[in-house]
Amino acid sequence: MLEKSLLITEITTSVANSSAAFIEIKNCANHVLNFDSTDYYLSVQTDGGLWNDFKLEGSFCSGCVRLYANNTSSFNSIYGFNPPEVNSSVNGDGNDAYFIYYNGDHVTGSLVDAYGTVDENGIGKPWFYEGSRALRHSDVVVAFPSWSSSEWSIMAPTTSNPTPGALENELRYYNSKWYPYANSPTLLSNQVSVFAQADSAIVSENVNCTNVLILEDASLIVSAGIGITVSGDLLIRGLLKLQSNLSSSSSIMVNGHSSGTLFYERFLTGGISSPWHLISAPLKGQSIHSFLTNPANSIQTSITNNFGLAPYNSNTEMWNYFHNGFGQRPNVASVGSGNLKVALGYSILRSSTGIVEFSGTLITNDKSIELTASKWNFLGNPYPSFINANSLSGFSNIIDANSTVLKDTHKAIYFWNNTSNQYEIVNNASPATFVSPGQGFFVLADGGGGNYNFTETMQSHQSADWFERSVDYPSITIYATANSKTSSSEIKLIENSSLGFDVGYDAARFNALENEFYLFTQFADASNQEVALGLQCIPFANSTECTTIPIGLEAGSLTDVVFTFELDQIPNADSIYLKDILLDTTVVVSNQMSYGVSINSIESQTGRFFILISQNDELIEAKELVESKSFVFIQSSYLYVSKPEDVKSIMVYDSVGRLLIYDSNKPFYNLSSLPKGAYIVSVKYFYKEVFKKIILK
Repeated sequence: MLEKSLLITEITTSVANSSAAFIEIKNCANHVLNFDSTDYYLSVQTDGGLWNDFKLEGSFCSGCVRLYANNTSSFNSIYGFNPPEVNSSVNGDGNDAYFIYYNGDHVTGSLVDAYGTVDENGIGKPWFYEGSRALRHSDVVVAFPSWSSSEWSIMAPTTSNPTPGALENELRYYNSKWYPYANSPTLLSNQVSVFAQADSAIVSENVNCTNVLILEDASLIVSAGIGITVSGDLLIRGLLKLQSNLSSSSSIMVNGHSSGTLFYERFLTGGISSPWHLISAPLKGQSIHSFLTNPANSIQTSITNNFGLAPYNSNTEMWNYFHNGFGQRPNVASVGSGNLKVALGYSILRSSTGIVEFSGTLITNDKSIELTASKWNFLGNPYPSFINANSLSGFSNIIDANSTVLKDTHKAIYFWNNTSNQYEIVNNASPATFVSPGQGFFVLADGGGGNYNFTETMQSHQSADWFERSVDYPSITIYATANSKTSSSEIKLIENSSLGFDVGYDAARFNALENEFYLFTQFADASNQEVALGLQCIPFANSTECTTIPIGLEAGSLTDVVFTFELDQIPNADSIYLKDILLDTTVVVSNQMSYGVSINSIESQTGRFFILISQNDELIEAKELVESKSFVFIQSSYLYVSKPEDVKSIMVYDSVGRLLIYDSNKPFYNLSSLPKGAYIVSVKYFYKEVFKKIILK
């Protein structure tokens, strides 16, 4: 059957070297042409007289191009690389015509496509191309047996404007190299399409381009840390794979349409230490069962038939693991579970360090997911690209865009750091942060619930994953360690913040999946003491001589606790102190300092420890620190106050203002006779009176 989709696309001669001539043909059919079973000839007629024919060989894939040059060395001298095909018949010098014949040569075959006119010398004719470049218009996809000027442009060539081996405005990969001129795609390729025709091409630098097309026999591998931006469409018939490693992920953003299946490899640590990770599907259509049973993914299994993969059930506040068909509720059999849900998070455990591979289609529109009201919701990045997390990462970001559906005290996203075994808070007090492809995170919905929205405008490319952070605000991180468990809370010094609640900057700690051992702080202005802060922002300067920040510690058992500190960019580290009210001890905080105490009660240690930040450059003695603030501390139903020798009286009121206890100048007072609840304590010193709300549990 005569094919009308095999056509000539470019013919070029060179004034500098006549034997550097080449011709390019393309298969515009939607199927492979097999030249071994069907005869096609490329024929050249010289000066309208002598013919040279050569038979095309091998198979010619749909959408592919072929380049034939007259001479290897001559071609290389002009274009800087060896031609993929060479035939001495390609010797047209401007007045010679080219033809494609089907089922025979120029004598026995049928004419399919033509450049020039049979039996005609091109001198003086409109198709004359001596020392020029003849280029077929890109919208021509059907061959025609007679030459038409409306289909061609003839222009004087330079050494760079011909595109040997590729179509116009295109970079094409086959024969293990990029055409033309061995130029691989870069950020400067924004006016061309990237076309993988055959073999495996590795993209190792960031790329901007108009379209990406990958044919059946081709692979395009995007290295970790590399991003591709496609202003037009993505068409995948072969293989597109995006990779990641320990510290970086590749990414792709497509502004037009996308078709075909692509693969995303997410690198995860695993093995003996069994670190869990929070992930999400960066593609749509990934089968849960095939993901779990793919041996390369090495998903851990348990003796109770559970796989190491689970979504979080916000209603029951439990992980629901997938199992192999022999597990028990509330866990779910993987067979028949459908696909991983887009924008939903999953916890995962690999039995060894390596990659897990997702396959599916690209999401090229906005995505939203419904939140369970007043509950922790486990979500994830739905795109194979980074998304802006906070205001410093971009105007369009997930925290600001979803602020109205999050609880005021938790306007943040919460990442699991499997290295520190803690949830880390990211909000607008954090440096520019980007959610990696395949990354899961928690958010706390407010009482109204609503939809959590991801938009295409939030997407970006980044060279490193979310935990590779840039320079941050000056900060004090407090760590408490006991029985191999560590918990931390962070204080950041930010201009124009307050000592009270700053929405979107102060954030309560993550308290889903509760741990009995955890650390937090309370507001420096003593407001809203019910909020346990994982991140607190305070101004650089305070109107008082000393800023006092209560530290809360829930130990859960009798144990020894060691406090350590990390001071980052603090201008005067000698002005930071840790105060232990119970032991009446004040120590200077530093990066090298550790403070150990024994916890002799399972009750909350809130009110015992404080961070003191002096506004003076000189070292403040412990006595001065104590006098700058008054402290009230509850321990085992006993009320303690600092510096009792300066106390004139202590009064305890109930919540409606009735005086229950009056005493004077005692270091402590037994409150065990009072029922559980909230009380107000008034402490009168010789120089002032202070009030403190306490909770008896």
